[in-house]
Amino acid sequence: MSKAYLADLALSYAATRPWLDEIVIGVTSAAELRELHGAITEPADVHGDPWTRLASHDLDLIDPRRWPR
Repeated sequence: MSKAYLADLALSYAATRPWLDEIVIGVTSAAELRELHGAITEPADVHGDPWTRLASHDLDLIDPRRWPR
């Protein structure tokens, strides 16, 4: 997956959550800002395949308190 695709998925996910009021992002150029703005104003389908492949119920993976130090 490309970096732009991952950013698009992440922002689309955040933009479609009704319990989120704001999203804070940082950019390094005007072009990057335009790209990220597009991801928010035209969200990708976040209910499909990419998220199901990333899902996990393994607490050792998803709970930072269980990560090795």
